[in-house]
Amino acid sequence: YLGASTPLSSGAPFTNFFSNSLFTVAYLFNAPSVSRLFYQFLGGNVSGNTYLRWVDPFGGVAYQSSARDQYGPVTLNLAGTWTLLVESYVHESPVERTLEFALLPVTDGLQSLTLGAVVDGAIAAPGQTQRHTFTLPTRASLFFDALLPANSLGWSLTGPEGTVINRQSFQADEGTLADSLRDLPPGDYTLAVSGDNGRTNAYQFRLSSLATATPLVPEVPVAEELNPGTEARLYRFTAAAGTRMFFDSLTGGTRIALSQLRDRVDGQLFYAGLSQDQFLTLAVVVGDKFSFAAWLP
Repeated sequence: YLGASTPLSSGAPFTNFFSNSLFTVAYLFNAPSVSRLFYQFLGGNVSGNTYLRWVDPFGGVAYQSSARDQYGPVTLNLAGTWTLLVESYVHESPVERTLEFALLPVTDGLQSLTLGAVVDGAIAAPGQTQRHTFTLPTRASLFFDALLPANSLGWSLTGPEGTVINRQSFQADEGTLADSLRDLPPGDYTLAVSGDNGRTNAYQFRLSSLATATPLVPEVPVAEELNPGTEARLYRFTAAAGTRMFFDSLTGGTRIALSQLRDRVDGQLFYAGLSQDQFLTLAVVVGDKFSFAAWLP
């Protein structure tokens, strides 16, 4: 059956009870201008085969998804009365169904970013994106360091050449140096942070230029404290072609990665978790600049 059209209020939870397992219910809401909404599934026993169809003021289906999914944000480009159709599967089992959901308005954040500075932020509402902008006057090699284990969040980076990073987890910098190190041309950039499936969370990160990495002098011991323990420390040094070097770990518990730098980032030479008595030997086959990153596992 087609239920009577029901008006919806943006942001307010709505619960519907379906006495018949076969149903199509229409919910009406007004979009006075270009707006963005997030569909939040709150509960109920409707099946995953129950579908949503977002119908624009002219009768066209703009989006569709499962009623049990967190969905969005969707952009409503047409002003007027929109219809959200909730439709059951034609072969649904004959049992009573309930559905609770909310349509949440989405407002994104925009702020500038300073290289080398710690950025504190939060995805405060489902579907929200926080955008951090910065400009590179010249080519630079940048390192992204996530300082909070916000595994429900991801970040993306776009610039003058398009997408540089397409949604990488905040925990990806625990993998390899290559995961978080990028060489970028000059231009304007946007680093966007968003949640997975409408999740919210606080985040903290630092985007640093390798030009500001601490100079490393061979044969001089390095003693540093990682505080917080989730941070990475960057070091750089220069070696002549054919130099053979021995890396001596004087303490345990940290991860070490080494990358070679030419005109651009040229890949990772080694990566390891070091124990108290473990040593690595590195043969430098091309003379150039190098960068270390050290962090806790």
